[in-house]
Amino acid sequence: WVDVFGISYERMLKYHRLLGFVALFTTWMHGIVWWCKWANEGILGHNVVAYKLLMIEPDRTAHQDYSIPYAEMALLLISVSIAVAVMARRRVYEYFLYLHKYIGVMFYVSAIVHAWSFW
Repeated sequence: WVDVFGISYERMLKYHRLLGFVALFTTWMHGIVWWCKWANEGILGHNVVAYKLLMIEPDRTAHQDYSIPYAEMALLLISVSIAVAVMARRRVYEYFLYLHKYIGVMFYVSAIVHAWSFW
């Protein structure tokens, strides 16, 4: 990013944090909207823990499968890890850096698995 936009690492850091917050916020909002929809339909409990593949029903546009709880667990782990990382970032930077990279990979993999199951 530094080479592409030609700005310093320190100046880019605030945009990195902002984009991370926006990504996490929109992911949480996506989940909450679906949880509210399922609660209104009375199927929240089933969809949150549905680890088996279900058949596509005529009144639904998409099927629910293992990727929903997988994405929810990944989102929870990412959120908790970020909260811990904020407190530990300056004290143990190396651990924070490796955890940050791992969380980034986990976020993208869970998003792809989740989206792929819908497609």
